[in-house]
Amino acid sequence: MADKKIPPHSASHLQVLFTETAKILTSSLKVSEVINALMQQVQLFFKPKNWSVLRLDPNKQELYFVLSKGIKGNLVKNIRLKLDEGIAGYVATTGKAKIVMNAQLDPHFSKKVDEVSGFKTRSIIAVPIIFQGVVLGVIELLNTHDSRLFTKRELSILHTIADFFAIALTNAMRYEKILKLADTDSLTGLYNRAYLDKLIFINKEKIKNKRKAINPYVIVVFADVNKLKKTNDKYGHQAGDKILCETAKYLQACCRLNDYAFRIGGDEFLIILTHLKKIDVPKLIKRLRARLLNHVSPIKSAQGFSFGITHGLKKDLEQLIKDADTAMYSAKKRGLSCSPD
Repeated sequence: MADKKIPPHSASHLQVLFTETAKILTSSLKVSEVINALMQQVQLFFKPKNWSVLRLDPNKQELYFVLSKGIKGNLVKNIRLKLDEGIAGYVATTGKAKIVMNAQLDPHFSKKVDEVSGFKTRSIIAVPIIFQGVVLGVIELLNTHDSRLFTKRELSILHTIADFFAIALTNAMRYEKILKLADTDSLTGLYNRAYLDKLIFINKEKIKNKRKAINPYVIVVFADVNKLKKTNDKYGHQAGDKILCETAKYLQACCRLNDYAFRIGGDEFLIILTHLKKIDVPKLIKRLRARLLNHVSPIKSAQGFSFGITHGLKKDLEQLIKDADTAMYSAKKRGLSCSPD
């Protein structure tokens, strides 16, 4: 008599899993869609109580959650694991898959997520997502739906899925990188004019389709670096590029998560603060104006930048940009750092 504690995972089940996984390799080039689609297949096949996909931040050498099911995502979205922390950290560091029969007794197990979520981890299978020798992240399944233990066969199957996952994820990441390069300025890393045109077009389409925006007020700042040509002539283009990069960095720091910073071309920059309530606009402009006036150029002979500020409804974005541009040039002609209040 077959042991009911052992999952069926028949050949037909495996065939469906691998067939659907293979389809995902060419079904989408969006990272989020690839992750969701692949993990949906994992959920259907393994039926874990809780599962997560963690990505490796190569700069900070930390793992962070990009998708989690079984516990509320907002509970773990800010949790980061060091590479020597938890089962996932161990798997990412060693590049080796791991099966844990009793998590509470495993020396590598971290209770950080359990303490935050209230979930009690019993058994775990975790596999690294590796492409061409580089660890991209970790897939981790916690607790089976029927309280049995995970098996070595399941670990082997998940390892194979992770190999598919790595290929699909890498293709999507490369595609998104290409798109990002098309939308960003190569020198400063800010959005470029092409992306601004795209943003304006999308805004027009929303207006045309009568899609109502939430908190539709925006603040627009148009900035122009002063005497950049003289700086280039006197100190060389490397000095001029340094000013442009420092200006971009300073303007980017004035933005929040949902705001936009652009290098329009040459020595011209634009920032757009979005998702604003009308009541907050005056104090934000005052704070922004003060911060921009305090900008100090990295080269002593340079004189920072001139700027103009406008604000209004997002539906009038194109006109607001033109008005900010006009205000900036007016200030520049008058020898001012910014347009008057």
